[in-house]
Amino acid sequence: MDYVPVEVKLHILSYLSERDLSQVLLISKHWHLLALDPVLWGKLLPDSSTTDSDLLKVLQKRSLISHFKYNSSKITEGGLSQLLVQFGSTLRYLDLDSCDELSSDLISLLVEHCPNLSYLDLSANPFIDDVTMCQLAACQSLTTLRIRNCDTVTDLGLGMLASQVRLVNLDAGCLLYVRRPTIDALLETSSCILQTLVLDGANLKRRGSHGARKVCKFAELGAAIL
Repeated sequence: MDYVPVEVKLHILSYLSERDLSQVLLISKHWHLLALDPVLWGKLLPDSSTTDSDLLKVLQKRSLISHFKYNSSKITEGGLSQLLVQFGSTLRYLDLDSCDELSSDLISLLVEHCPNLSYLDLSANPFIDDVTMCQLAACQSLTTLRIRNCDTVTDLGLGMLASQVRLVNLDAGCLLYVRRPTIDALLETSSCILQTLVLDGANLKRRGSHGARKVCKFAELGAAIL
């Protein structure tokens, strides 16, 4: 490993959790210095046993958090609120997939304190609805949004968000109430912006040849419909 460039080593270390990085600190002086790189500690990846108390201890020691992934942890709305208030300005990546602690107040804090957020995953959460989409329209730095399996999002909410935010990647799979007109509008008005649009059979059924032509047009512009 002595001949491996530092950039490659840091890239490898970026996949490790905070707990694993703590172990790397003990290997040698060389690895200790590498593992202390601020870029690595900008990521916060709790495991399933992490509680609010564990989170608060970490927050007290950090000067920067850019990535956070919920990971089915035991962190409550209170802990998440503290994270957003304290480090919202530095957050770029926020993964709250299957997080049961989401609420209107938490989304409001997200919108208020995370002006630089570019990636947001709210998948598989029954709380996410058209009101949430309207709130997120204020997140002008947002480029990637995943709302897969958010069953209460409809044409109205998704259309409102898409008209206000210049999304580059949108995962709208398994949205039961998003139908052909909204998808057609996305393909017509957002094709020069969107690079990836993830849909599923329920979204695409009954599109017919008219819809198929639009899919081809979208693909020709370098986007991928998966």
